[in-house]
Amino acid sequence: MVSLPRPSLLGAAILALALVPAGTAAAKPRGVIAEPSTQAPGDVRGYWTTNRMREADPLPLAGGGEGVGESGARSSAFPPDRETGPGFDRTFPQRLHGKLFVTVGGSDSSCSATVAKSFRRNVIVTAGHCLSFGRGRSGWATNVLFVPAYRNGARPFGSFPATVLRVPKRWKQQGHIAFDFGAANLAPGPAGRIQDVLGAFGITFNRPDKAFRKKRFQLFGYPGAPESHYDAERLIHCNSAFRGFEVFSDSPVVSPCHQQFGSSGGAWIRKRKLTSVISHGACVVPSDACVAIAGTYFGDAAYKVWNKAAGKVPKGRRKKLRRCKRIRKFGKRLKCRSKAQTYKPVVR
Repeated sequence: MVSLPRPSLLGAAILALALVPAGTAAAKPRGVIAEPSTQAPGDVRGYWTTNRMREADPLPLAGGGEGVGESGARSSAFPPDRETGPGFDRTFPQRLHGKLFVTVGGSDSSCSATVAKSFRRNVIVTAGHCLSFGRGRSGWATNVLFVPAYRNGARPFGSFPATVLRVPKRWKQQGHIAFDFGAANLAPGPAGRIQDVLGAFGITFNRPDKAFRKKRFQLFGYPGAPESHYDAERLIHCNSAFRGFEVFSDSPVVSPCHQQFGSSGGAWIRKRKLTSVISHGACVVPSDACVAIAGTYFGDAAYKVWNKAAGKVPKGRRKKLRRCKRIRKFGKRLKCRSKAQTYKPVVR
């Protein structure tokens, strides 16, 4: 295993990384668990008043995570993070990012989520820990509401309650960090299905390691407490370099990026395609010298969750995937599958 050179910015605080073939470290997937909502969309919309949205606590990253910051609120992001331009909130593709409101364990909380290409035209993706936080029926989020282009209480495109939540079994049953991924189907908004109204990012799965190596990714989220210079009311953007994969989880890691509480489930974007979602901090002790973020590798488990939510893929794609399975060499098989499991954005 080849160790990844680490820049001085990260120092020894970052967790063990390596340039191993993508998709090899994570345990094998074991299916998908779905939880249909029993709440009427109108009731969920009514629950989330503007005041309740503002008071929702930003959900911690998986495994806890701690912010790094200074006292006193700021009007802009803490470098190298950037605040996105309010003038672009209604434009494609910035409007595809949004704030996800959930009630978990009796507490109102917030995460981040993104509209993903789907054949049902109503899917968002986020972190698994934003939708499911324990075993059993009681371990699901309720009052799940997605607000695209949210900023300071504004809902320029309305709000979209979730109708079905899905996560990998390995996340639901074991909390395995390699499977921290979730997808939700949404009820229509005032103008129809969310993808028809806003468009959608493309999405890609089973990417080989060279698709990450020496690349930069755009991370988007709504970070808040405990970083006092963020308030979870504004969309924050990081332009971060890939640093390697965590050995124990196969999670891709980027740095620098300060986003913490509330950014869970935020998108990793490259060339208008979703490549990961924000999952957990990649530092033993977050500090000014270590501002690394780990995402969830979009492998077989994430694909199965997205596929169940997205609806039946076209016949041609299914044929391609069957051909890929017959390829014996791992590298060629992964490349074939990655191409067959890459979907272009929907531009509106």
